[in-house]
Amino acid sequence: MKTNNSTIAFGLSLVWSAASLFGQQPFPTQQLTAVAVLQQVHSTNLQGGALPTDVTLTGVMTDETGKTEPYMVRIKGTNKIRYDIGFGDSQRVTVYNANQGWTLVNKKLKALQESTSVRRPTLIPALDLLNEYANPRLVTTDGGTGAIGPQIVRHLSLFLPDAAKSRPFGRKLDESEDVYFDPATNLVVRTQHFNRVEENMDVQVPSTLDFSDYRLIGNVAIPFHIVNTTGSATLGGTHQKTVVFNQAQINANIPDSVFSAAAVKP
Repeated sequence: MKTNNSTIAFGLSLVWSAASLFGQQPFPTQQLTAVAVLQQVHSTNLQGGALPTDVTLTGVMTDETGKTEPYMVRIKGTNKIRYDIGFGDSQRVTVYNANQGWTLVNKKLKALQESTSVRRPTLIPALDLLNEYANPRLVTTDGGTGAIGPQIVRHLSLFLPDAAKSRPFGRKLDESEDVYFDPATNLVVRTQHFNRVEENMDVQVPSTLDFSDYRLIGNVAIPFHIVNTTGSATLGGTHQKTVVFNQAQINANIPDSVFSAAAVKP
């Protein structure tokens, strides 16, 4: 597949290894420190290049009942994200823009609290907390090697303390992420987070993202198949949604206005 800074991929089925894609052998991660491993994993997922200015992903989301809906994600930088799900009267839109956020459900616009507005684009591992590999405040812990089903994985735990001097109600918005990657390719297989809920700052919902069907769009490794499992037995059970992308584009100059409340109004 030909790639460049404005590549669009349409439903191609590609299976590749780090060696074939990048023309190099997998990194000997077991011989590196946790921080060095993190840097190598990040480099693989960006092919050693720069972050894209923006990303647009379109596809289909299927819930646990089998219901399917159109799904679009637009990302600019690492703190502007817009999700468009469904269409017509059932369309839902959620926008995160730095410390602000809005959601549109049933044609009603609602502003989100700061605690739930601070989000990263978790659907692309290279743009998630992994991107803070050079941040001296990031704490990286090596969880060793294990397995997810038949897949051998290496586990890294990441923790980034909130840099803000103050937050509403004095509640710091620290970030944490567990990253599981294939040591043979350095591609991320799974990430785990805890998402804050709008109604109660003391409640955090576990979220697991399982990635597969990676494709190289420009210099960015993007998973085209993502399974998102949220919740727990103590929070009313788990729920699962599967997203399959059929098109991706980077560096398309998405205007900032897309990530504003005005752009979400019904």
